[in-house]
Amino acid sequence: MLTIKPIVDHLLHGGFKSVEGVLEAPTQADLPNALPALHVVPATESAEASQMAGRRDQRVTFAFSVFVTVGTRLARGAVSDELQKQVQAVKDTVVGWTHPQASGEVDLLGGRLANVSPASVTWEVRLSCRYHYRK
Repeated sequence: MLTIKPIVDHLLHGGFKSVEGVLEAPTQADLPNALPALHVVPATESAEASQMAGRRDQRVTFAFSVFVTVGTRLARGAVSDELQKQVQAVKDTVVGWTHPQASGEVDLLGGRLANVSPASVTWEVRLSCRYHYRK
């Protein structure tokens, strides 16, 4: 697994003001005052077979998500626009960037609506990058 701190730091340097890791993710009742808010969550790893005999050298795909939460107390029709704007900004900031522990750039996998409540809407941006596991 790759550490998520470089992803959090990269998003903060990209201009987002409220970015935290999975352990800091609030419940809907504890939403941060600073919306939009981003939460980086490791999702899955999948490894290819080793390419070397006698040694372990596997390409590993590390998938992670950035949950983008916006408030719903905006003018009518503005919530969708604000969510789209923030999701696009996350994609523009992270897709194509290389995690310091990875062997390649971050790729976009897709996204989905993660949560809707009276106070907020959350969209999950799914991403991945690859690294080598060597032993």
